[in-house]
Amino acid sequence: NETMAQLQLAMFGLSNDFQEKTNKKIRYAFNGENTKYANEFVSLLLEEIKTSNGPLSKAMLNYNKSCNSKKEIYGNAIIFPFAGHDTTANTLSWLIFEVSKNEIIYKKLQDEVDEFWHNKKNNEIEYEDFKKLKYMTKCIMETLRLWTSIPNGTYRELIEDEFIVGKYGKKVNISAGTYVQIPNWTRHRNPELWGLDVDKFNPDRDFKDDEIYNN
Repeated sequence: NETMAQLQLAMFGLSNDFQEKTNKKIRYAFNGENTKYANEFVSLLLEEIKTSNGPLSKAMLNYNKSCNSKKEIYGNAIIFPFAGHDTTANTLSWLIFEVSKNEIIYKKLQDEVDEFWHNKKNNEIEYEDFKKLKYMTKCIMETLRLWTSIPNGTYRELIEDEFIVGKYGKKVNISAGTYVQIPNWTRHRNPELWGLDVDKFNPDRDFKDDEIYNN
């Protein structure tokens, strides 16, 4: 419930009145109960984003202007709320679990949040504000490393012959049509990549490049 609420309020920039009216109903629809409500929700959402200023609302509006497919517009209106609510709720649950186990990390994170609000001139949170919370970002990324929402990774079919570098630097040829899977669980817990404390929750890791958002 809280994840869906924040998705609508922060990412879409929708009104709290809209969130309270639709939150429970659309979650039930996603769960297979009263699925017909999804059509009503899409109509309400597409109308609501016209007066919203959240980043997802802006993205959808810009795309809809040049999109001639009603199916795509409908699909985006369903996918954006659905794809974000479950994985985000999963990540937040593990984040709270890990932070609660470590008093030092908890205090460091709380101090950053307190300082943020102390310097904030108003109570309205904007999307760009999250870039100011560096330590919170590291805590989230470390949570995603340890407790990835998609542990088995994704599957892809090669459309042309390719090769990978195998053990001892030897090239291994892979034929077109081969299905490839990169399991995130083993990759994120590989001591060769993350060190011997690979199973420890440590937001102070030396994240590099795209391993940390907006670093």
